[in-house]
Amino acid sequence: MDLKKSFGGQLFDIDLKDTGEFKIETTKPSFGKPVKDIAKKINSTYGLSDNLKEELIEIYSQVQKIELYWGLGPASNAPLLSSDEWIKNNYENYTRDQNFSGCMNMLSFNDMMTNKDHTYLNGNGISYIPFDLHWALAVYLKREKGITENNLYLFNSEGAALMDLKIGVLEYLKLAAEAKCFYYWQYAYLKTEFCSEAMKNLLPKFMPKATLDFSNFG
Repeated sequence: MDLKKSFGGQLFDIDLKDTGEFKIETTKPSFGKPVKDIAKKINSTYGLSDNLKEELIEIYSQVQKIELYWGLGPASNAPLLSSDEWIKNNYENYTRDQNFSGCMNMLSFNDMMTNKDHTYLNGNGISYIPFDLHWALAVYLKREKGITENNLYLFNSEGAALMDLKIGVLEYLKLAAEAKCFYYWQYAYLKTEFCSEAMKNLLPKFMPKATLDFSNFG
């Protein structure tokens, strides 16, 4: 997977180039510079499974991190959104820059392994390693008895239960690219009906010229 192409050239230079009537604000992706000898560092990190090491090396050999944002924050979008029948029938309240947005904050390998801000799930010999962080959502790897497998978990600080995504880090990034990083795409992947319907109804309006494939999202 070419990460810079998927999250840079494709998303920002093609998919978000023509947004129809909507005005979309963007923060262009930041990838950083890959760390020298990152493969050696990953391979020497205790407890990572062989498959996880392999996929992390593929990721962090291309980029140091991935940070990006697009959203319908500008006030000029308010009349368009308030007149949309699907939105009127399905949202009691919304914030333009969160509900109608996309983002990614994939940590650098060093930050992922040293971050101490997300320990509230830890206990009973289990700890969680942050991979991708959002406003209320966080995506983690799980370390159990010192071993970290290539499997991600979704946590929502607004009260939803910890959920097993049953995918590894590379598959996660491929799905994020398919979803255009739409906020809550992870729930659409887990077949949560409202989030699936939101993606299918809203993304074609926000990115009318993009090639969209919803086959993995409910």
